[in-house]
Amino acid sequence: MLYAIQHPHLPLCKVGFTSDVGRRMQQYATHGMWVKPFCVVQGGRWHEKRAHTLLLSAWETGEWFACSKEAVRLAMEAACL
Repeated sequence: MLYAIQHPHLPLCKVGFTSDVGRRMQQYATHGMWVKPFCVVQGGRWHEKRAHTLLLSAWETGEWFACSKEAVRLAMEAACL
């Protein structure tokens, strides 16, 4: 599954991959990052990499992108077609 979160303190969004979204959100919480996914779609690691490629112009660092939630949603949906 692909998921997208918004950074709790910065204007950044992250696209990630996990087999268990709930568990992944708990892992963020253990590091003091209380987040909820704003988009979840079926897909694998290849789809995650494709979404990252589609968002490349907004890349900030790692899997974080400086763009709108809508841009992230569209990239995730397009990557999983």
